[in-house]
Amino acid sequence: PILEMGVNRMPMLATAGIHTFFNGPESFTPDDRYYLGEAPELSGYWMATGYNSIGIVSSGGAGMALAQWIND
Repeated sequence: PILEMGVNRMPMLATAGIHTFFNGPESFTPDDRYYLGEAPELSGYWMATGYNSIGIVSSGGAGMALAQWIND
């Protein structure tokens, strides 16, 4: 629906050859690596962030690994 609304607003998008459309914030880290684990400056604060476009794909494995890590 969002891409269709964009085409209504800018008809040239219909012929732009868009094959894949992502809708979400970019979340790059400075070194282009995600953060997974306990925050170094805050004990007991666990993070799984910075996955950018692989977040949905990685979420199951990252969540399981983080849960095991916290539980250990």
